[in-house]
Amino acid sequence: MAENITNKLVQRISVNHTDEEIKSQLHTVLDELETIYSYLIYAKYKAEKLVCWQIEYTISQTDKYNTLHSCIVVEEIFAILKESNEKKVSNVIGYKQPSLDIQIQLFEPLINKLALKQIQRWPQIEYEDACQICRMTMLNLYRKGYYLHPTLVERCYNNDILSSIKKDKNKPEIISIDKVVHHDGDNTPLTIGDMLPDTQAEEDAEQKDAEEFIQLVFGQVKEIIIELIGERQFEQLMRDYGNKHTTSWSRKKMQQLKDKFKQMDINWESFNRYK
Repeated sequence: MAENITNKLVQRISVNHTDEEIKSQLHTVLDELETIYSYLIYAKYKAEKLVCWQIEYTISQTDKYNTLHSCIVVEEIFAILKESNEKKVSNVIGYKQPSLDIQIQLFEPLINKLALKQIQRWPQIEYEDACQICRMTMLNLYRKGYYLHPTLVERCYNNDILSSIKKDKNKPEIISIDKVVHHDGDNTPLTIGDMLPDTQAEEDAEQKDAEEFIQLVFGQVKEIIIELIGERQFEQLMRDYGNKHTTSWSRKKMQQLKDKFKQMDINWESFNRYK
């Protein structure tokens, strides 16, 4: 991408001029330019007294980047000067810059340069990610109303990179279940996946155990169960386990019943006593 070569033009306007004189001075400069790239307005004070305004015009040598029309710029600058004359505002009191999409294009060489510096310092960052973070920095600054100056962009970009690295440090490490972490007695490698419990098998075993419990218990000690949990909850348990669609509630209630029967010294061999 071609470099955006710019020229700067500085104009000073005294606060002692009348409104007509201020507009005339603005037109003298801007009418010859027709369009400009951007402008910055500074309020200059002496002994805490406003003495003049300094306006810095930036003009690109590539005409398509000069998107601000001089006739509109004159009215904008005049309004800013009038407002600053009524209240004390130091340093930059106003500016206008091109649209963000144009500035992203023009800043691309700077973006690439800054991204290269960051990946040399932080090898864990990918080059494209570093470039994208820089673009996001520019977007955030633009939305907050900042003038996109290269120095400001670089400083804020460095801070955003550091914030991104801090977030990555707090992320959990992702480890493949195929990673070998141990060897058995026969020196056979064991992966994390080999050592993880088979939760599906455990659930299947629990379901089978519950079904057997239903068949052997519900059919023989139904009255005792209803007395313990009530007929409504008993019917709900029957539906859940009968449809093989158990919930955390039904599984918890089933375990409570098993524990209760154990306390009552009721086991499968003694069920015949409760027919």
